[in-house]
Amino acid sequence: MMKTLIDAICLKKEYIAGGGILNPVESIKAVDDVSFEIFENEALGLIGGRRSGKTALGEIVAGLSLPDCGLIKFRGEDMANMRGKRRRKLHGRVQIVFQEIAQHVDGRMRIGEIIEGSIANCKKIQNNPKPLGIIEVMNLAGLDVHAYDCRIDELDMLDVKRTGIALAALWRPDLIVLDEPAGKLDASVRGHLVNTLKKLRKEHGMSYLFLSRDLNSAKKICDRLAVIRDGRIVEIGQTEKIMENPESEYAREFLASIL
Repeated sequence: MMKTLIDAICLKKEYIAGGGILNPVESIKAVDDVSFEIFENEALGLIGGRRSGKTALGEIVAGLSLPDCGLIKFRGEDMANMRGKRRRKLHGRVQIVFQEIAQHVDGRMRIGEIIEGSIANCKKIQNNPKPLGIIEVMNLAGLDVHAYDCRIDELDMLDVKRTGIALAALWRPDLIVLDEPAGKLDASVRGHLVNTLKKLRKEHGMSYLFLSRDLNSAKKICDRLAVIRDGRIVEIGQTEKIMENPESEYAREFLASIL
């Protein structure tokens, strides 16, 4: 029997946008009554267009924000009730790879320095006397050693993506939230990234929440797909079934528009 890693129950999240004479304030339902599960060693794809709620939902799962209502549980424990040491431990167990990785690292530092700093932080939080070495971490993500002395803006886009994966994978988490991992990659190199993620999952038993508009990459990685629109999941099921015979009208239209 598959063990539940993440249990999301009736999640809701609203944001206030606008303000001013020409831009009136409005409430946006980013996540609207969403429920789903992610199992151990499962890759769940969350597929939707722009402003569909993918990123907002991913941030809730990653523990970066709390839902306005509903429950998000990690291994049966309400994440909202985690405090102090337990909250820091959660950071190690659930990681996120941001869509714009360069905005989340210090552009003045070399990649080797960034990874070394993250290894030290991981060792402190997890109290691990034998953390992964820097070359091991780079190998996890398929990052060539030449990147060690480079800054983030000196890397090609594939290695930028691999750097983000390396910084998440060094924690050896149970779950990685991947926000548009193949975004901005040329189609000719997307396969390299897909292979890296498949290998990482196979060898280390990680689960993924794969947020994307790139259906071709998602179908190669994900066991199940969930189609999201306006903050609501309109359909969820096995990848093959969703791809070949989606039930909802929106899922059929959306898949047809991006295939």
